[in-house]
Amino acid sequence: MRLFGTFERPSNTNFKVVRLIPGDREDLPPAYRVKSASEGHERMVKEDEIRLA
Repeated sequence: MRLFGTFERPSNTNFKVVRLIPGDREDLPPAYRVKSASEGHERMVKEDEIRLA
């Protein structure tokens, strides 16, 4: 998958979903922890910020 949305530019790096972040409100989109092979850290992204690659 690739990241879009609030980032400065679309990412050309592929990311893997590590886990779902449980939401406490039904009116907010699901969020996920994602990680790429080229980064040593995870990111949190909302569902509307990702696209299947």
